[in-house]
Amino acid sequence: MSAKDSRIPVTILTGFLGAGKTTLLNELTQRNPSKKIAIIENEFGEIGIDNDLLIRPANGIVELSNGCICCTLNDELVEALQRLLGSDYDFDHLLVETTGIAEPDGVAEAFLATPEIQQYFRVDSVVAVADAHFVVDILEEREEAKKQLTFADFILINKASEVSLAHLQDIQRLLKQINPLARIETADYCKTEADILSLQAYSAANLEKSIVKETKKHEHKHEHKHTHKHEHAHEHKHGEKDHVCDEHCEHEHHNHEHKHGEKDHVCDEHCDHEHHHHEHKHGEEGHVCDEHCDHEHHHHSDINSVSFVFDEPFDLIKFRHWLGVVLLIQNQQIYRIKGIINFAWEEHRMVVQSVQQLFQFQYGSLWGETEKRQSRIVFIGKNLKKPVLEKSLQLCRYNPDDFE
Repeated sequence: MSAKDSRIPVTILTGFLGAGKTTLLNELTQRNPSKKIAIIENEFGEIGIDNDLLIRPANGIVELSNGCICCTLNDELVEALQRLLGSDYDFDHLLVETTGIAEPDGVAEAFLATPEIQQYFRVDSVVAVADAHFVVDILEEREEAKKQLTFADFILINKASEVSLAHLQDIQRLLKQINPLARIETADYCKTEADILSLQAYSAANLEKSIVKETKKHEHKHEHKHTHKHEHAHEHKHGEKDHVCDEHCEHEHHNHEHKHGEKDHVCDEHCDHEHHHHEHKHGEEGHVCDEHCDHEHHHHSDINSVSFVFDEPFDLIKFRHWLGVVLLIQNQQIYRIKGIINFAWEEHRMVVQSVQQLFQFQYGSLWGETEKRQSRIVFIGKNLKKPVLEKSLQLCRYNPDDFE
């Protein structure tokens, strides 16, 4: 966020029914007594805020005993925001609590696509609350839950102490798989030390950090795999150091049999003595998950993320056109796009992110004079095909011949 940006920050709270959104909302209002918080939620009767209501005027704006105000969202979000702006109440932060089956990208879009709203508000972050008991099953069954968690900038796994450590770790791995850019924390009763009202997830600086971190992680995996492949390409002849005999080895093997218990004996499937298997259950020390592990592994193979790093600069006009087309055609498959783009003739990094069919560019930091300029892009969505996306992105590269 720029130091000059005086617009009101907006935190969007999302999560499936019963996850604990209202508990988090209560926690945030109680932990920030100095903030003048306005709250917009979908149906007022269900909010359950732990404060006595002081007034309920005809305009639908309710003042709470802690000084916060609450506006019901029984009409369009833009109208509710205009009602707030036109009221006599002074506030410095806006919390929007969505219904359990709502998709937060539609709420965020209102703040990014409506000029009269964008003039006064900026999205700080989307925060999703996940129920440790049911999040895995809900993700299997409900498309809305997938979109809530893949769109979030911060995911709070609530009721963490009520499930086993092994199950909690499975949840964390799953959520990191479907949303590698999100910050994930655990809590009970939604109590967290994180400064949720000041995450600044949409600021260019923080977007840069998260994108670089994620794409470098994939670069490291690729380099390790490439190096490992080369290491195994060096042939060692029989008798040489590092040679390992296998079925491809052409020399005659002399089978010197070593009985069980003797030096150099190695147990295998031909060994006729009784083997004692020390079984470690899932979650216990020494347990290693494999195909024989009988606990349930949730892969959610339809949700995936793909990332790219490009050394060649992009053409701004081509890239903007490509982004508009791909979001129009594949809006049901692509949930989020975040990237740092190196455009030809541009001294700054350009930070881009998508919300539904909209996309937003922000100026990032300056490129260093000796710095290697690279574009880094992360896609999150459903059944994304990396080769297809890469091929279409290659068409957006800057070509000097286009201007001759």
